Formats: sequence, structure tokens, C-alpha cells
Amino acid sequence: MKLRFAILAVILCTAAVFLSLEDKFTPVYQNEASFLPVADSSVSDGGRRIEVTFNYQRQKGAGSNQFAVWIEDVQGNLVKTLAVTQYTSTGGWRLRKSSLSHWQEIADPLHMTMKEIDAVSGATPRQSGTYRVIWDFTDQDGKTVPDGEYICKLEAALFFTSYALYEGSFPAADEDAVIRPAPQYSYEKSSYKDMIGQVEMAYYPE
Repeated sequence: MKLRFAILAVILCTAAVFLSLEDKFTPVYQNEASFLPVADSSVSDGGRRIEVTFNYQRQKGAGSNQFAVWIEDVQGNLVKTLAVTQYTSTGGWRLRKSSLSHWQEIADPLHMTMKEIDAVSGATPRQSGTYRVIWDFTDQDGKTVPDGEYICKLEAALFFTSYALYEGSFPAADEDAVIRPAPQYSYEKSSYKDMIGQVEMAYYPE
């Protein structure tokens, strides 16, 4: 019995250390994607695009500060992951299966190659602020997608099993369009609900 308790204690301590290193435990990945500060004037070169802008308030401790942005078609198929915080994308999902569970379900990180993970992983921002992610209407292979309606989603892992999900639908159009989606919370009384806010999804035809 004592041996079992000792083994359990070791497992729990190891898990606690791993969680405390969430956005540092990624030694082999290039992290090609990024969450760009809005103040960075290089974030957009124009052209047809969807820009996702949000306010991020970095939270203290483990079990938080994870988010992902991706595009789906109207059938619910993944078109492209735009960016996902590196702890979850590079293996943290194995320990915290509830972290970005919606993104995990559609992106299936278990079967992603290292190159695919590199392309979408972005370091968790160290500073609170307003950030932006841009979709240029290309798919995972860099090919331009057909005209049609697409759904943009942003998921935030607020605190362990709790999450916030934002989504906006954009049909093919010739005029600018802006959506400020309301969050869908897993728990209305969830902790860290201020982690992500002021989400705006803007479509620009040119």
C-alpha cells in the first residue's frame, strides 16, 4: 500500500512540474506561426483575408493561457489551422486532453507530422495585449480555397477543463464585414474568463 502511494505521489509531482512548464516545454519545434501584436504594422499585406483580433490577458499558474484559431468549411471540415499555442500543439494535449478540445477534435494532432505542427505552432505571448491572426484564404497546403462560406473559430482554454469558444461565419462577398462574436463558455462561472476578450473577426475582399 505504501508503495502505491509513493508511486502515485511521484506521478502527481511529475504532472505538476510538466504543467508548470507548459509554454516552455517545446525543445524540438520551430514555432513558425505566431500571434502578432496589433501594433506590428507588418501583420497584413492587404489582399483578400480574414483578420482575427483579440485582447489577451496572461493568467498566472498552470492550466490556462492556451488558445487556437482555425478555419472550417460549412460541412465542419478543417480548412486550415492558423495558429495554436505551442504547449498544446506540441504534445501538451496528451497530458491535458481537455486543453483546446474543439481544436484537438478537428485537427487531430496525434496524426500531424512535425512539419505540420511547426507550421501552426506559435509561442504563447509573454505579454498581455491585443493580438491578431490572419487568414489569406489558403488551405493547409497553401492552395487558394474555392469561393464560398467559411467559419472562423477561436478557442481558449481558460482553466483546465473550462473553455471559451468564439465563431463567425463569412459567406463570399464583395464588401467588408465585421463580426464581434459572443463567447460560448463551458461554464458560466468559469475562472479566468478575462483571458480572452474583445474578439473581432473582420473580412476584407481586397
